[in-house]
Amino acid sequence: MAEGTKTYDGLAVPLLGESEIQQQTAATDVLTITGAASMSGDYVVLQDSDGNEEIVFRGLSSSANNAIHISVRSTGAVAATAAENDNAILVQASSKSAINCVLFYDSVGAITSAQVNSATAFLGTAGTTAPTYFLTMGGTGAPSQGAATTQKMLTVGLTSNTAATKAAWAGLKCLFGSKAYYIMCIPDTNLS
Repeated sequence: MAEGTKTYDGLAVPLLGESEIQQQTAATDVLTITGAASMSGDYVVLQDSDGNEEIVFRGLSSSANNAIHISVRSTGAVAATAAENDNAILVQASSKSAINCVLFYDSVGAITSAQVNSATAFLGTAGTTAPTYFLTMGGTGAPSQGAATTQKMLTVGLTSNTAATKAAWAGLKCLFGSKAYYIMCIPDTNLS
């Protein structure tokens, strides 16, 4: 998208050099960006020194393909050395953090009633080079590798009370209403 070049006599973010914006009124938004009535550009673009767009925030409308677009442009394979490294998006909790949901989709209008309740999928992937695993969790190493361990939403060593063979499975814990349910995960050693 085209870059804007306008500034206003020292009262806007400088076109060259670093800057900091400090909030003066605690209840007022620090920065508000308002698009034009027929906006077709992006709200914010983070790019490298060659002009390659790394992260784009454009909002989601009938004319936008992705609300947030992150470009991964590595020149070689990067080995993930720890769970907190080499992720497209990282939410790192502190010892005092309290988050309702890391990712939340509201389809019933609880946040705003002006909604079109339509989404094809909650998660999606495409292509023959899609990720190797759908989900990694509960490992002793990083990223979630090593021996499977019980870690809050994953419980290992579950057995079915109704199965003829009492094989040990893992269970992915889900909350539906006020009751916990498990999506059973069968280890590859129990499959043929």
